[in-house]
Amino acid sequence: MLFDKIDYRLSKTVTPISQKDLLIYKELIQCLGQGEFPLIENSVASSYLATVIYLEHPDTYLYEFIDNKETEITDFYMVRYVDDLYILFNSDKPENTLTPVINRVIDTYSSELKKINLSLNRSKTTWKKVSEINDELKKSLYYEQFSNKEFYITDLVDSSVLLKFLGQIQSALTNCILDTSKYLEIINSVFCFPNTEYTPDEIFNSLIYEKHQMFGDSEVVDKLFVLFDYDYRFLKLDTKRLMILVLKTKNENLIKQMLSNLFEANRNGVWDIYDTSLAINYLLQRNFRHRDLLNVLKKEEGYVYSYYDLFCRLSFMRTMEVSRKNYIQKFIETIYYKKDDKLFFLYFMYMIELKKRNYLSAFAYYKNFFDRISAHLGLAANKDSTKKGKPNYNNYYKEGVLKTLYGDILGSGNRIRFCKTY
Repeated sequence: MLFDKIDYRLSKTVTPISQKDLLIYKELIQCLGQGEFPLIENSVASSYLATVIYLEHPDTYLYEFIDNKETEITDFYMVRYVDDLYILFNSDKPENTLTPVINRVIDTYSSELKKINLSLNRSKTTWKKVSEINDELKKSLYYEQFSNKEFYITDLVDSSVLLKFLGQIQSALTNCILDTSKYLEIINSVFCFPNTEYTPDEIFNSLIYEKHQMFGDSEVVDKLFVLFDYDYRFLKLDTKRLMILVLKTKNENLIKQMLSNLFEANRNGVWDIYDTSLAINYLLQRNFRHRDLLNVLKKEEGYVYSYYDLFCRLSFMRTMEVSRKNYIQKFIETIYYKKDDKLFFLYFMYMIELKKRNYLSAFAYYKNFFDRISAHLGLAANKDSTKKGKPNYNNYYKEGVLKTLYGDILGSGNRIRFCKTY
């Protein structure tokens, strides 16, 4: 439905969407959404496309309804910002008699939304005097657009809030009632701020993932020491976020104590999958710089360690950088490959087919991508090109040429031969 609308709009205004672009959009939406419209944080998929375009018709209908049917509204202005719609209006009617007018507008808009399988959230729909708009803008965190003052959700939180959070975890832990549901209850209680539309979980996420000085507060660190002394396993309720919280304290002794608990679990034979998750999140944040913990991971989760050993320990790009030809830097500096739409289209379709488990199709796309990017590398390495100075795409599908290009990489010959056989 959405892309029918997009295609219709473009055909009436500029140019229709090409079949190639429609294929990319369709496959991307189906892949990410798994059959439903994808909700991707901080992306156009769940904001601009889903509101400005998808809601254009209901918004237009509502405007025409107010303009032509609501005679008790003398003039008005509609403003949409992503999924929020503001209607500023004037009326000669007394304020205490405006409720029927508001209800008609809301009912009309709800009816239009139903036609595209949406419903109006009436709990977040209200009407107030224009003089109160500043409070509404601050509540929605839009005020910064007008005041030129950047706003962070963590401005709502100080160390006292974090201490309250850790204190409630300690209380639940010592009273033997701390489990997943209790932990979520604590988050919803501590990080609930009525003066903002953000959910407690969103506020907690911002606290964890944004840069903030409160983690190094001495009282916060002391509280974490107390929790570790009692039972470090509270970290297993939220392995990623709580591990980041601990690391952001930058307190060496606290971090050593946390690691000591992990090593003790390994020595006592009580290591579980949550310990693995804690170890992985620690290593990710520390760029895998902890040999003893890696050895534990190798013992407890061999396949996870193998993934690290194969894909995280060494860099293919670094191997190319130290090669005698040293052409990778030239490749990075060139701009031609960045303009090669086909190159990225081939890789995109490879990822799509791989996710669908269409392995033969995926391999076909990847082989074409590999040959094409090899032509770009060949151009950077020894200026092998066509007469027009472009990469020689017709040359880099042969085994001998590829072996010459990648000859400085250890084991490249066997891998290229394997790819050809496959």
